[in-house]
Amino acid sequence: MFQGRLQRGRDGSQDFPAQVSEEYIPNTCAALALAGFVGLAPNIFHPLPDDTPNDNEVYKKYIGNHTELDVLDDIQAGASYLRAQSFVRPGGMGVVGFCFGGRIAMLFAARSREVDAVVAFHPAPMKEGELARLSVPVQIHHGTADHAVAFAESQKLEQRLKAQGTPAELFTYEGADHGFLAYTRPFYKPDYAKLAWSRATQFLHERLK
Repeated sequence: MFQGRLQRGRDGSQDFPAQVSEEYIPNTCAALALAGFVGLAPNIFHPLPDDTPNDNEVYKKYIGNHTELDVLDDIQAGASYLRAQSFVRPGGMGVVGFCFGGRIAMLFAARSREVDAVVAFHPAPMKEGELARLSVPVQIHHGTADHAVAFAESQKLEQRLKAQGTPAELFTYEGADHGFLAYTRPFYKPDYAKLAWSRATQFLHERLK
């Protein structure tokens, strides 16, 4: 899961925490740096001990009281930290999220005046009314064969955003399953990943000026 705070950097610098859940997360920040941004991946799972096993019951024990509002506060702390760094110049800020991170990215943008663009990859379902205050452009990427989050969810999301006047575009990837952009995942699709990433970075360059 990646939550990205993006800003153009003077020298392509990057910043991310030492502890992350998968190697592709900091490497996504590195890819953002190569694209001319400064990226930050807040560790929103910090309540979990470092040696937490891959077990839902153990996960619930440690993360159960860490609500989405707490997560949004974590993201805000990361954004404020990044803004204060000397290597980050003033300018637009965007947020990128994958799955649950895509949902959080849109929720954060809906409540923050700092965000200028959102990129959401196969975002977790949104509830009616949650994005009523979201007005910045949103770009969505979703595979048609996603078994974790139904492709129809993003179709409904695009329609809902457009109906309320929020600029939105949905890119579809025929036959792609969940996590097609992550090279550490079994459903990685390198051609689709390259295409989706080029679309995302172009979108951010256009919106973060």
